[in-house]
Amino acid sequence: MEQTVYIDLFFLINFSMDFLGLFLAAKLLERSKKLFRLVLAAAFGGAYACFTLIAPLDPYLSVFSFAVDALACVIMSFIAVFDKKVKRGVISFALV
Repeated sequence: MEQTVYIDLFFLINFSMDFLGLFLAAKLLERSKKLFRLVLAAAFGGAYACFTLIAPLDPYLSVFSFAVDALACVIMSFIAVFDKKVKRGVISFALV
């Protein structure tokens, strides 16, 4: 049985969930919440999810795949909450 996935709806759903997760994590950790940065980070996450849907990594390279996914998570966190005054905390934000 063949499944059809609409990439625009996939992006919209992933963007919404990323934005909600980033917003709630920033609120929970009492970090600065700039709407533009949260939207930009969620858009990166949605684009990354669409890219992995179109061009999946080889399942035999699961360690490499996990590392790339973790790096994407850290980049999203870096975009969302990086502050020049507070340089630490991006990794802890990514773990939440």
